[in-house]
Amino acid sequence: MPTTPLGRAVAKRAQHWLTTPPSDPIYTGSSTSTAVRVAVQQAMADHLCDHYTRRPGIAPLCKAIAAQMQAHGLEVDADNGVVVTGGVDETRYVALHALAPGKTVYVAQPGPNYAETVLALAGIKAQTLDINAELPAVDNALLLVDPAQLSADAQSQLAEWAVAHNVTVVADESDLSFFEKGHRPFAQHPGCAERTLTLGSFKGADGIGHWQVAWFAGPKKLAVPVRDLKQAMTISSPAPAQYAALAAVKQMQEAGA
Repeated sequence: MPTTPLGRAVAKRAQHWLTTPPSDPIYTGSSTSTAVRVAVQQAMADHLCDHYTRRPGIAPLCKAIAAQMQAHGLEVDADNGVVVTGGVDETRYVALHALAPGKTVYVAQPGPNYAETVLALAGIKAQTLDINAELPAVDNALLLVDPAQLSADAQSQLAEWAVAHNVTVVADESDLSFFEKGHRPFAQHPGCAERTLTLGSFKGADGIGHWQVAWFAGPKKLAVPVRDLKQAMTISSPAPAQYAALAAVKQMQEAGA
């Protein structure tokens, strides 16, 4: 039980919200499902939310993300290649801030609508990459790509270019429902698994958006430096949000079984 007046007030408000969720006009009135709220309540009752969690994220959630990557033919180490974050904005910032320094950064067009703001915040200058023009010969480059904005042919073209020039790829799949059947991650293109860090969310899960929880996953050489920056900033992501995401992932996986 929290020992400070502020801590007690926050805990009381959290318990009330879990049993009687407020209307949510920002998120078009959707609220977290009963099953997810019950799972979080149980985690709180079991004192799993009283302290910092395992720093990369609770093990069951990291394993569930790794399993979903594996379902797409992508081998990811749940301990060293998957990290749960405090939402998509944090994910995007730490990925670019950790991986971009020293590299020429390209943003494939049409690119993510947040790219200019996040890159500026991270102190990174980027060049636009027109996929309809001849792609440049590059060295020591990083590509930020938003697969939701690109056709399958454009993705294949960019993947071939990245492999040919040993380009590091940050594939922002936060706006895609990664846990749905039929999704093809950018990292699944030939030669891209070992060079791609995938940024993901729990889009498609009922009412999870406002819990501010997301993730990134990829090979250890890319995931670890991003993990280290994230942990230096926020130590670990909020435990209640992680247990909410875990319950939501279980629901999605059971629905897709």
